[in-house]
Amino acid sequence: MTALPRSLFAALLLGLALSTSAQASTLRCGTQLINEGDKMDAVLEKCGAPAKREVIGPLPPRRGPDGKFIPGGPTFEVWTYPPQNGATRVLRFREGILMLIGTEFR
Repeated sequence: MTALPRSLFAALLLGLALSTSAQASTLRCGTQLINEGDKMDAVLEKCGAPAKREVIGPLPPRRGPDGKFIPGGPTFEVWTYPPQNGATRVLRFREGILMLIGTEFR
């Protein structure tokens, strides 16, 4: 049996790493599930109002030093739900779409 060429082995390893990191997180809210990619309204309907809601941005459009137009940045929101079993749930939205489901232990 022959060994795999290094480039093929590296490509397989990279493909495996990318496929495992592309999986979306899921969170249970009562009997409902929310997923990364869900809209803010759907999350609010399934999970209820967060204990804390922080709105970040958007950055206003502006002119750069060279006079060129720089478009404004997106609006971000961070929602925090109270601890369950010692874990605080943190949801991060970008332009109304759930981008990241996180858990913080305190």
